[in-house]
Amino acid sequence: DGDMTQSLAFSPRPIAYTGKDELGTLATAFNQMIAQLQATGLSFVTMATHLRVAMRAVTRSADDVHTASSTL
Repeated sequence: DGDMTQSLAFSPRPIAYTGKDELGTLATAFNQMIAQLQATGLSFVTMATHLRVAMRAVTRSADDVHTASSTL
């Protein structure tokens, strides 16, 4: 439905395992995934904010056009 008023907050903690075995490799990959998801979430919030600003500007412009056309 395009409802952009909802938000999601999560705060995963990195895995503090520094072994050089398969678990260390998995922990490193998981920590990288967490960082990338957090960056993606921040980008989405920024995009949604810019979209709201643009939508307000379009709404104001449409209202101005409606007002101007009503006076013609």
